[in-house]
Amino acid sequence: MSRRAFMGVSAGLCAWAFLPRSASAAGNVDSEKRLLIVLLQGGMDGLHVAPPIGDPKYVSRRGALAQDPAKQKNLDGFFYLHPSMPNFYKAYTEGQATIIHSIAPPLRIRSHFECMYNLESGYPGVKIRSAKSGWMNRLLSHIPRGEDVMSKGLQMGESPLILTGSEPVLSWTRWDFPRPAWYTDRLQLAYDKTDRDLSPLLRDGIRIRNLALSSSDGQKTLDQAFHGAGNLMAAPNGPRIAALTVGGWDTHDSLVGTLSARLAALDLALQEFRSALGETAWANTVVACVSEMGRTAIHNGSKGSDHGVGTAALLMGGAVAGRKVIADWPGLEKLEDNRDLLATTCTRALFKGILLDHLKIDPKILEADIFPESAAVRPMRGLVRVS
Repeated sequence: MSRRAFMGVSAGLCAWAFLPRSASAAGNVDSEKRLLIVLLQGGMDGLHVAPPIGDPKYVSRRGALAQDPAKQKNLDGFFYLHPSMPNFYKAYTEGQATIIHSIAPPLRIRSHFECMYNLESGYPGVKIRSAKSGWMNRLLSHIPRGEDVMSKGLQMGESPLILTGSEPVLSWTRWDFPRPAWYTDRLQLAYDKTDRDLSPLLRDGIRIRNLALSSSDGQKTLDQAFHGAGNLMAAPNGPRIAALTVGGWDTHDSLVGTLSARLAALDLALQEFRSALGETAWANTVVACVSEMGRTAIHNGSKGSDHGVGTAALLMGGAVAGRKVIADWPGLEKLEDNRDLLATTCTRALFKGILLDHLKIDPKILEADIFPESAAVRPMRGLVRVS
């Protein structure tokens, strides 16, 4: 499978994340708050997902990629939403979704790997791979731990950088290898008799897999990943913070058809997550879909767009203060290097605002540890409903 393949999905769920009220908790932390970060790897074309059709330069800049407003979902008369996301649009009209436009990580060099590394590490925009942990793992060290947390320290598969660090995490990846019950039963029996260290890990792994994949027969890979995340985060002793990576947003060619399929699949997957999570937990949840870069404002010769800078981020959840597009809009008159949408908002401002208002993380901790050297980056406020 190529690095641009769409269904490259992995799921990493933090075992020490917010705990159920029945578990021990401390401080001013609400243990029912949930946060899912969705990493859209490949550089999502925010100008296509949420086109600024009201911008006077929109049609001339986008050319063959310009979209007909009559076929888009009108958000506020200036910004529109791609029609392949009906569930997200419904959440928007219900006040449970919002869009942040012209956003990018601190490092803006149009490199997938460097910019994704920067996005996940939470460090300033310096092209130095010195981070030994991701910002979500550092976040876990500032969250109270409880006694009854699912699979303490278990890791299945490889966690993305954003979850890497000293805090123990649970990683779960949906895979297609056939696993009949008799096979796993016999395998467990063999481990019980021969390996006391791996036996409990295998038992936990089987239990987590069964919970994650419950009621998901016949679903596509992407839907199962999001459904599994919802099942695990809905469990009474399950994790409360998670990260999912979804690849395939690198649209150098055939952008119109490719993104229509990508967005439709993402839209259904988000709905699967909501369904598995349940409306009670959904009311306390924020889902943030972010990408490491945007695409060029001007199309290339392959009916696509190349690596750019500014893009859009999608927020969805019962805890989101939605029905709005937030943008310090730079306009399409002046472009970065005469080709890219300028980024006027830093992703760290978005993350800091969510952690501050949704998870009640101390501002000093945000600046000193979770997002180092970010004192000048003011948290975005008003993204979530503050209780």
